[in-house]
Amino acid sequence: MGDGLTLEDNERYRFELYASDFSGASDRLFLSELNRGKKYAEKSFFSLFERAYSFLVRSIRVIGAGDHTPQTEVYLRGNQLEIISELLSGFDTGINEVKREKITMAELNELLPPPLVGQVKVLLSDMLANGSEVNNITIRSDSAYIIVTSVKGDEPVMEKICLRHEDSLSTYEFAEESDGTQRLFDFIDLLLTNDRGAVFVIDEINRSLHPMLSKHLVELFNRVHAQDKVQLICTTHEDALMDRELLRKDEIWFVERKTTEGSRLYSLDAFGDVKTETSVEKRYWEGRYGGVPVLNEAVLGGGCDAPAE
Repeated sequence: MGDGLTLEDNERYRFELYASDFSGASDRLFLSELNRGKKYAEKSFFSLFERAYSFLVRSIRVIGAGDHTPQTEVYLRGNQLEIISELLSGFDTGINEVKREKITMAELNELLPPPLVGQVKVLLSDMLANGSEVNNITIRSDSAYIIVTSVKGDEPVMEKICLRHEDSLSTYEFAEESDGTQRLFDFIDLLLTNDRGAVFVIDEINRSLHPMLSKHLVELFNRVHAQDKVQLICTTHEDALMDRELLRKDEIWFVERKTTEGSRLYSLDAFGDVKTETSVEKRYWEGRYGGVPVLNEAVLGGGCDAPAE
């Protein structure tokens, strides 16, 4: 618990009791256990665990390199489709309109794999059971973006996201877009979230994106959330993001593999004064900051003779 914590005897006893009951458990987290059906007074020491748990569950959004965005309400709000259309157009995707089109259950079965269809049915069942007047869910797969709206007393309405391109008379299916364009949809929530304390953790933010698009995404994030506490933590192999006009030096970190099979994480700030006009990218490739592979020329065996002329 640490010596700096002052606890009442009953709180310390309660904590030690919880810890003893949890001892040896390997299938769940202690923080989750402290928030499982327990009630704490607002000024109780245990309310710290309640706030920490709430932050981790509600505010941290993790998107892996091959993952899709978690469920989002962005596509459900008022004129958001117009804003999203403008955003995608600004990334030079050729898209000038994002639309919602109604679909049937039969069409849903064609658009989504069976496990996801089953998930939708379970969510629909839960929505109907909770008694709320209006419920919404979004489902994202490799081939479709689905929105389900349930109004109390009515049949659920299912819609899919469709896209219209410049000078095109017909709409395009989500699955017909490039992987890069689909990837941008995963980042819409990053720019339009209403959670002013959200933390987005994104692995390989540059995957399938042109370097200019990756840079534009970070620029937009900085501009949109300049007055918010929204944070972006991402990994990347895109050296164009090491731009001092884009990021402060304490915001650029390197990961270097150690010979002991671990990794070392350190900031550009550790290298002292780095002038703005200095090319961090160039110095990185020169090995000034580490974090680059140490390559050896491969020796190809096999005794192959040189090709005859």
